[in-house]
Amino acid sequence: MMIKEDLEKLKLDLSVKSKNGLNFTLAASIVWLPIAYIWTLHGQVYGKSILSFIIGSLLLPLAFFFQNFLK
Repeated sequence: MMIKEDLEKLKLDLSVKSKNGLNFTLAASIVWLPIAYIWTLHGQVYGKSILSFIIGSLLLPLAFFFQNFLK
């Protein structure tokens, strides 16, 4: 029978092996840089929000790329 310490040890081991979602963290930081730049530009809020939405759609493909790259 497993005790709580063994379960915690296995959980920590699995977390380290999966790299704790590093792929989404890297992808989000890359996506937020252009979004932050867009909002410093002059222009209409509607145009900025549309561009932010378009750039934000790159998050998932970038995360999948980093998942394959970091594996």
